[in-house]
Amino acid sequence: MIAAFPVHAETIVSRSGMTGVFAAPAGKGTFPCAVIVPGSGPTDRDGNNPYGVSARPYALLADALLAGGIATLRYDKRLPSTADAERELTIDAAIADAAEWLRWCRAQTGISAAFLIGHSEGGVIALALAQREPVAGLVLLTTPGKPVAELIRKQLAEAPEPLRGEAATILERLQHGDDIEQVPAALAPLFRPSIQPFLRSLMALDPDGLARQQQAPLLVIAGGRDIQVPPVDARPGGVALTLPAMNHVLKDVEPGAADNLAAYRDPDRALAEGLVQTIVAFIRRHIP
Repeated sequence: MIAAFPVHAETIVSRSGMTGVFAAPAGKGTFPCAVIVPGSGPTDRDGNNPYGVSARPYALLADALLAGGIATLRYDKRLPSTADAERELTIDAAIADAAEWLRWCRAQTGISAAFLIGHSEGGVIALALAQREPVAGLVLLTTPGKPVAELIRKQLAEAPEPLRGEAATILERLQHGDDIEQVPAALAPLFRPSIQPFLRSLMALDPDGLARQQQAPLLVIAGGRDIQVPPVDARPGGVALTLPAMNHVLKDVEPGAADNLAAYRDPDRALAEGLVQTIVAFIRRHIP
């Protein structure tokens, strides 16, 4: 999409030390703003992370929305520097961080309405935040509609034994509130002791229940070729628009694993066909 509006962009830093980028149409007048809530792990404001994702989906989305006259605020997640700091991070802390950006965005000159766009785990955070802070609408992209423990079990279903059984035991114990200090090395990236407080707090949320309680307008978009949150699982609220060729990083891909995984590392591949147009139409329709 070719930009139709002059751009003004600035980097801002919140009081908690997180960094975000606010991009808005230049000139006078009012426009809506969408806060892009990032997905799981050390995902940055562009939608990249150090574990093989360099597709820049959030940066591409922000550019495309700006071309449609919609401001965006996208931000780097808080990343703990030590295991003790990581233990302090729970889903409530992630919701509070998103709330800080939402309030900042709403307070800027020219903002007519504030929306949330949550990707993957960020969609669950957006759902929980919208229960606490009024928004003009929510857009959920490849967001799980089931509690995260169910999704993790499904994702690990093909893991070899004994890892599959060990993971199932850890999940069950976490759901009962236990601390697990001894975790197999192969499962440490997912279940290390310092991440367990966050996992327990995340598993306590029911995305489908939160979606059904929403008062704000809700747009749910699933990807037909999403291998992380398949369309059948990406339906918080019970209804989702499925873009048939879209994968988890919001790019159209060919059938099969090779092109799907290649898209995770391709910052030049365009966003999925119809994604931006659908989001722009939804936001414009729900500006108060």
